[in-house]
Amino acid sequence: MNSSQEIQDVTEEFNRDRRELEGAQNELLKDLKLQYLIIDNFIPPEEKERLMARLRYDDEEDVWKMDPPPPEQVSFKTNMIKRYPTSPALKSHRFGKHQGRRVWNHETSSSLMM
Repeated sequence: MNSSQEIQDVTEEFNRDRRELEGAQNELLKDLKLQYLIIDNFIPPEEKERLMARLRYDDEEDVWKMDPPPPEQVSFKTNMIKRYPTSPALKSHRFGKHQGRRVWNHETSSSLMM
C-alpha cells in the first residue's frame, strides 16, 4: 500500500470519527437544552437556588453530588414521604380489593342526593 492511499484512509477514518463525535455532541446539547427548559419552566427560582447551593463537585470521583438539605428546609411533607410504606405488600394493601376498579356507583350516588 502506498503512502497516499494510507493518508486517504486515515483522513476518511478521521472524518468519520469527527462526524460521530459531532452527532453525539448535538444529542447531548439537545438533552441539555431540554433539561434547562424543564428547570426554567417548572421549578420555582427560589427552589432552584436552594438546590444549586447544595450542589458540589467531587474531584476524586469526577461527579456532582448534592448535600442533604439543612434541617430548617426539611418540611413536614418531606418527612411524611420518607415514612410512607415502600414495600410492595404494603402498597397493594393500601387499595385492597378495590384496586383498579370503579368503586363509586353513579346510580347509588344519585339516589342518595334526593
